[in-house]
Formats: sequence, structure tokens, C-alpha cells
Amino acid sequence: MGPGPTDLIEAGLRAWTSGDLDALEALLDPAVSLRWVEPGEWDCTGREQVMALLRQRRAQAGQNPTMCIDRLDDSTFVVSPAAGGDPNRSESLPATRITITNGAVSQMQQYRSHADALSSLGTKASSDRPGMTSFSHEEVVARAAVQAVRTGDLPTLARLLAENPELASTPLPGHGGRTLLHVVTDWPGHFPNSAATIRLLVEAGADVNAASGGGHAETPLHWAASSDDIEALDALLDAGADINAPGAVIGGGTPLADATAFGQWQAAHRLVERGARTTLWESAALGLLIQMPHHIEATTSSRQEITSSFWGACHGGQPETAAYLLEAGANINWVGFDNLTPLDAAQRAGAEGLVEWLRTRGAKSTADLN
Repeated sequence: MGPGPTDLIEAGLRAWTSGDLDALEALLDPAVSLRWVEPGEWDCTGREQVMALLRQRRAQAGQNPTMCIDRLDDSTFVVSPAAGGDPNRSESLPATRITITNGAVSQMQQYRSHADALSSLGTKASSDRPGMTSFSHEEVVARAAVQAVRTGDLPTLARLLAENPELASTPLPGHGGRTLLHVVTDWPGHFPNSAATIRLLVEAGADVNAASGGGHAETPLHWAASSDDIEALDALLDAGADINAPGAVIGGGTPLADATAFGQWQAAHRLVERGARTTLWESAALGLLIQMPHHIEATTSSRQEITSSFWGACHGGQPETAAYLLEAGANINWVGFDNLTPLDAAQRAGAEGLVEWLRTRGAKSTADLN
């Protein structure tokens, strides 16, 4: 069986995005319309006017930009610029929704962004096909919301939340069980308007203590701590997030466990300032010398726990807690996380004074021990 009408449309659109305007002209209905984001002088009707405008734009743009095509169903496509040639869509340039009627392009509607173009659609997607991206309505909404969160587009996000009341409180389809609060705190964090986004989501019903999907039950606060994102961290705590929630990647611990293990020191100190409980390891890594006797006396700390915490002190570049734990019986040459000795961990932290002190006490690197 040969290609159907929609396959030919798809092929023509791909040729157009590669610079072949003649291929696009062959797809256009004689009465096709092209509408800009807002009504104005760019709007035109009829094949000749549309092609004249597109050729003018091509001449002004010079090099043909890399484009992406999403097929939403057999009558709807979204064409959008890629981000500097990257397959991810650019949110700084307009996207175009292509509507197919009777085997021809009948309408070309432009939107401010790929997210806006997707969120305007209420259609169901066609079945997946090799080389094409197809989405259900729920996935279309989720993708648009994710883009709005990552770009700090509060008006678009507010509209999507109003139109889809369950959006803030349920895991996103196709995003591994994440909620939108996990999206706004995801690595590398520091997304625009993150605090306002978090407040908007919480007002719409988002659970600040929702567990992420996958192998760990991390809350959004765990993710903000792992990204050293103070703005998001404070917004979550202000909204009632559990500062000592379990579920960290590191031993199922609290957000502070993630922050200290990943060296996100601003977030770690902010969590302590706001009342987070600390373990012996975390206190050692943060240089909280005053807490060390309490941790050791209040627990039956084994030599292994003391040694591990000594490694943590070196990881955090903390000479005072390192000296305290070495005196308490830590093994100075224990090979710990990332196959590093305490000396290696201090070198990675750039703690030159601590490195010199460790060497005077007989510390070695992993390479020297092998």
C-alpha cells in the first residue's frame, strides 16, 4: 500500500522545514490562511499571499533554522524551531500549528511558543509511527505545562491549571511519576520565577510532600536541596514541606542527606538554619563541631560510623570536625564513596589546609594504597 494523504503532507512539511518552500506550496489549499499570534499586518489569506510572506521571511532570516515537527493527529501538526540545532524545542521563538482539511493545509496558526501551540489543542493523537512524535491530550497538556514551568511562564501555567484542575496534583504522563513540583525543582534547578511557580501550583492543589516515581521516594524538597536551589527550597518550606521527609537517594534520608552528599552547601546550611535535624555524618560535613559530642554520646556510634563521618568532614572541607573524629577513632585511610579516601575527598573539595594536615597524620590517596 502506498503512502496516504497524511503521509504526503508529513513529507511535504519535512521538505519545507529543510528549506524547500516549493514543497510547502504544493500542500496549500488555495484559500489557506496564515495567522500571527495576534491579529495584525502579518495575517494573510490565500496561497499567493501566504507564500509571498513566507519567502520574505526566509530571505530576511538567511540560514534555514533547524525545525521540529510534532504530529498530533492526522489533521494537526506543530512545527517549531529547535534550540540552536538541539532536538529540544526553543521556547523563545514562535511555533506554528498546521491544520489539514481534505488533504491540504487549510490553516497555519502561529503561537508565541511550542508550549502555547500544544496547550491550545484538545485533540487526541494518532498512534505512534516510526520517526514521528504522537501525544495523547493528557501528554500534550503535560508537555505544555512542563515547558511553562521551566521557562517561568506563569500566565500559561495558570491557564493550564484552570483548564485542567487535576494537573497540579497528579503525576505527569510520560515523566516517570513526577509532579509539576518535581519539575520546577529538577536538576539543575534555578528556573525562572520558581518561587512564584511553586506558590501557584500549591494554590492549585499540589502536594508539597509528593513522592517522586522511580527507585526513590524523593519529595520536591529533596530535589531543590540536590540542586542547591535556595529560592525553591524556601518556597516549599513556606508552603509546608516536611523538612525532615524521608526518601533521599542517600540511604532514604532527609533532604539534608541529599544536599550534603552532593555538596550542595548553600542548600544544606539553609536547611539547618530552618530547623532540619542532622546526623553525625551531616554535622561533620557541615563543620557543626558543637553537635559532634551530642551525636556520639546520644547514639552507639560504631567505629565504622565515625570513620564514615570523618570522610564526610573531609568531603565538606571541615578541618575541626575531621580532627575531632580522627581523635575519636576514625580510620584515616578508609576508602569510601566514589572510591576516594578522606585525603582524596579533601583534595576534591579544594581544602588545601585540610589536605596538608591529613598528610602530616599519614593520610594516603586511593592510588597510594593500591
